[in-house]
Amino acid sequence: MDMISRKTPLRRRRKARVARPLRVGILTLPLHINYGGIIQAAALYRMIEDMGHHPVFLDKKPKRSLPHRLSKRLLASIPGQNIGNVREAVRNMNVHKPFVRRFLPDVTRPLMTGNDLAAAVRRRRLDAVVVGSDQVWRPHYHQDEQALVYFLDFVEPEVTARIAYAASFGKPQWEHADIAEPASELLSDFAHVSVRENTAADICAETFGVENAEVVLDPTLAVDPRFYEEVASDAADLDCEDGEFVFEYVLDRERIEPGIAERLADDLPDLSHARAIHPELPGDADTLPDWMAHFRHAGCVLTDSFHGTVFCILNRRNFITIVNPKRGADRFHTLLGALGLEGRTVKRLDDATARRLLSQPIDYDAVHEKLDALRRSSRDFLKGALDAAR
Repeated sequence: MDMISRKTPLRRRRKARVARPLRVGILTLPLHINYGGIIQAAALYRMIEDMGHHPVFLDKKPKRSLPHRLSKRLLASIPGQNIGNVREAVRNMNVHKPFVRRFLPDVTRPLMTGNDLAAAVRRRRLDAVVVGSDQVWRPHYHQDEQALVYFLDFVEPEVTARIAYAASFGKPQWEHADIAEPASELLSDFAHVSVRENTAADICAETFGVENAEVVLDPTLAVDPRFYEEVASDAADLDCEDGEFVFEYVLDRERIEPGIAERLADDLPDLSHARAIHPELPGDADTLPDWMAHFRHAGCVLTDSFHGTVFCILNRRNFITIVNPKRGADRFHTLLGALGLEGRTVKRLDDATARRLLSQPIDYDAVHEKLDALRRSSRDFLKGALDAAR
């Protein structure tokens, strides 16, 4: 039996709906001369860009009185003095301005109060605000008395999504009972919460009632590694004709024996000399690309910096991390534990310990296999949080 053919009416094709890019604010600690603070902000900015959105960096500054601001401006401008380290700090921050202009191109004017931030959110018509990374939930690091700003008290959750990405408390317990209740109420209106340390997830659950906080990578590890190829293009040539060197990047040098880098360079094969960057000492600051170049070319690294440790891992360097609990130990334990590198940390570093650890090679193929999986899950968290804000 013949099939009866029937003509079906042509249906008009619907145009595929193109998702509108979101306008996404970024709030982190005030940018200073801290290399890690600047690069993590730029990495988060790039992550949001890579997801097809438009990031806006909310330039939070500490709230200061007018006399204080005027006196600081005066001290920064008078040559031949460095009272309170003001002039040198301003000069060193100026070193980073070209990097900030290039990698954080859309920055608000300085915002000192919650009202300033709320006005910027409305004026920029932000669809979401992401707070993080770094120790944004450690009030001691805010440089003013506006802790609830970092819990996004200036954001109307019915209009603009609140998102936390890799936020950190800095310590394994919450120490500010006076603001626990309002902070808890604010966090209850977050669309998505992620933190940087395992203990931070515990604090979210036990102190603030947020049971589903996800542990993710710091943006410096989660961003597409090709980002650093762009950063490297701005680095000055690092003279390495003498061979590989021991690089010492230590913020609190009382935990490391003086002269250890030089002795290691003299005693260990394949290491010809030592180099160091000590941000706390007087002198002109290296640019951020130049700072990163030291991690790319070093034979081994001694550091007590979290982001110093990050760039050792990214560049597959042999390293030792000196952990200072006062600055925050849990970020090291969470990251290095997840990557199988727990054995690379010490509380104090002496020559014998340094030689022992540096003689143990790191299986970076295995490390980066774990890192790639964590990078995917971290990016999936942020992408999902932003997609839900549409």
